[in-house]
Amino acid sequence: MAEQKTISNERLISLIKAFKEDQTDENWNKVLGEIVMNAQFLMPARLNPHAAPPGAGDLAEMQAGARLQFIMITTTDNQRFFLAFTDANELRKWQVVENQQVVLMNFDNYASLILKDENIAGFVINPFGENLALNRKVVQHLKTRKEILLKGHAQHVVQKDTPVKLRKPDPYPTEMAEAMAEHMKKDKAIQSAFLMEMQREGMDSYLCVVDFQGDKDKVFEGIAGAAKPFLKGKYLDLVALDSAFGKKATEKAEPFYEKKKKKFGLF
Repeated sequence: MAEQKTISNERLISLIKAFKEDQTDENWNKVLGEIVMNAQFLMPARLNPHAAPPGAGDLAEMQAGARLQFIMITTTDNQRFFLAFTDANELRKWQVVENQQVVLMNFDNYASLILKDENIAGFVINPFGENLALNRKVVQHLKTRKEILLKGHAQHVVQKDTPVKLRKPDPYPTEMAEAMAEHMKKDKAIQSAFLMEMQREGMDSYLCVVDFQGDKDKVFEGIAGAAKPFLKGKYLDLVALDSAFGKKATEKAEPFYEKKKKKFGLF
């Protein structure tokens, strides 16, 4: 297989080595940060011979995904993981299959594939070397943390079987609520909003359930921007009121913000 494009993840390999020598939380977080924000990987895939070729070379980009079948590795307990190789040398340890191509991947690509298919357990980096596996729970957690880092908030679906505890914030984040309300007054799309604390899978965050019309990304990013200076290291999850979780979460709650309706008439 002619490799016409190479990648190198020297920093990631160095960080993994440092973690294995000293398994501290700090070293582990450095590994995860590099995987999520910077690393690129080579992923073997099988080309569908009945589809048009993805172009010159053996490195097919993600847009060719419709013509590719991604190759996975199965563990002894029948869990399926995508493969992620840090460089060409690690890739060569993998046995080439018929019609094999190589796809350039990053964390976001893997997360997208894994989280939309419950039958996929995660992905494993250099299975014949460092053998570092990230399961789907870790992938979801990292995806959420990356969204919060980049956008100030996360958008995701809370599965119906996920244990969730909701409560009134204590102490109540008055300054943040006031800043969010001031922003909401200026956004005609927002009708009302609820604010509470949520505990899910051992993580605490603020939860804001929003009744709105229009572009969700635009509405949520505006609210997150208003709240960000007051979060003090805490996370903010945003959910639409018309979602199943949003409706359930607000059954017994009162909105902290409601848009005033205009009164018509002479007085």
